[in-house]
Amino acid sequence: MSWKPFTPKLSRVLTLLLASGMWATLTHAQTSDYRFDVTSSSTFAVGLTLPGHTTYQVYVETANATDFVKRIYANESYPGAIAAPDGFYNTGGILGPFPNFIDNDWPGSYTGESVDSWVSIGLSEDANYNDNESNTLSNLGNLFNWSGTWASAFAPAPFPATNSGPVNLVANNAETAMEWFLNGPNPSISNFPSNGFAGDDNKVIVMQATTSGLFTFTLTAEIYVNGDPNEVVTVTQTFNGTTEEPAIIEGCTDQGACNYYDLATADNGSCDYPSQTWRDCDEVCLNDADEDGICDEEEVVACDDALA
Repeated sequence: MSWKPFTPKLSRVLTLLLASGMWATLTHAQTSDYRFDVTSSSTFAVGLTLPGHTTYQVYVETANATDFVKRIYANESYPGAIAAPDGFYNTGGILGPFPNFIDNDWPGSYTGESVDSWVSIGLSEDANYNDNESNTLSNLGNLFNWSGTWASAFAPAPFPATNSGPVNLVANNAETAMEWFLNGPNPSISNFPSNGFAGDDNKVIVMQATTSGLFTFTLTAEIYVNGDPNEVVTVTQTFNGTTEEPAIIEGCTDQGACNYYDLATADNGSCDYPSQTWRDCDEVCLNDADEDGICDEEEVVACDDALA
């Protein structure tokens, strides 16, 4: 079965908000084909208005509709953080840090998805397996006691719904690492989950956070270009509360190198060159006048007359 391009599925409430122009895109410090994008809104569903709160939606934007967002993470190699001094707002409607228990197709279904805080890849409600969607997983495994982990910031609130305590997640080693991801290819559908693909709007939702104060993050996204796991873009970016700072894509920035990476914004010392200046990147001679497979620069000049 072939994959179908996916446009991130927003709930009925969120769709109405977007259609009404109530979401604002915050300031970009840099335009890049691969980057994070943050929108915000202070307007909520009827009956769920929270004075003084702002809901942020975080997306990963891509260059192609067929790009696949594999995971969002922060760890020792790619340090990151998520902070909200006033905490994240959650109702009691989600049984974990993901929107897996929201289903807007149910009669009289729960509508807290417009304000709840969660992490995800490509979904704002439970996956529809008939559409080849898959719910988001985390590096915490099948854990339902989120206490003491990064996921506790997004865990369900006690009744009545309240903000969590202050959120100050710093991920810079194995113990503090945070990651949410999609499995794939999925053997049951012979494909990657459709909700990881960027779709026609070239973006995938990866987080929603509602808070009454400052919200900041530094995160890294791993993206498969055109769904190819052998062609990976890794982009790191910081949102400082009002502005998205320049996206950092590591790679070789020397156009003369064999592995020059045209998307890279930061050189990571990985540039690779031919062993000799008279060879190309496949180690083939640039000059071989007698076509004997030995580069002219490496020919041994000597007398070849056996009688001499």
